[in-house]
Amino acid sequence: MSGIAAILDSGEQSMKNAISILCAVALTACASTPTAKSSNAPKCQTGTATINNQSISTSFCIQTAAFKPSQYLVQVNGQTVFRGTDFARVAFEKQIKEGKVTGGCDENILLITEHKMDRPIAFTALPAELTAGCHISADSNGNSLPFKKDAACDEVFYKHLGPMLGSVSPVALGKRCTVHIDGKVILDSPF
Repeated sequence: MSGIAAILDSGEQSMKNAISILCAVALTACASTPTAKSSNAPKCQTGTATINNQSISTSFCIQTAAFKPSQYLVQVNGQTVFRGTDFARVAFEKQIKEGKVTGGCDENILLITEHKMDRPIAFTALPAELTAGCHISADSNGNSLPFKKDAACDEVFYKHLGPMLGSVSPVALGKRCTVHIDGKVILDSPF
């Protein structure tokens, strides 16, 4: 019986050693893997406009990283007018020597059914407050179409979509970002 116990003890020790080696390899692999942020270059859109006989250049950059809010950097004539994340709505207003700079981003959203991930939700299944507040329309088959999630839509979006989560999923299709100086568009680009 002591021979069998010795074999079992040595088998248990071998298993512990194997698990320890496996954990060490996994930790080493995680430590040496570059982060998504460092391997993912920012996407930038630039534009130039003439306002009051003055050339205005704009740069709007978005740095994405998996499972983290995106980082935003907006510059007008080399001056930073916004630096932040999309943890909350991206919207900004700042006075610079060239004028009052305003802007932000609106997401393009499609609502899909959870059980058929490739199919938009039926327009009639959406609350009227959501379709009105977000200006959601329907295609000829009665399915909801993509819509712009702007500041007005934000006011009703989560309140009316929340109870539907589980049967409906919002999918971000992209975003459109704008920059204005004194109400004049100097950049309007999709990302």
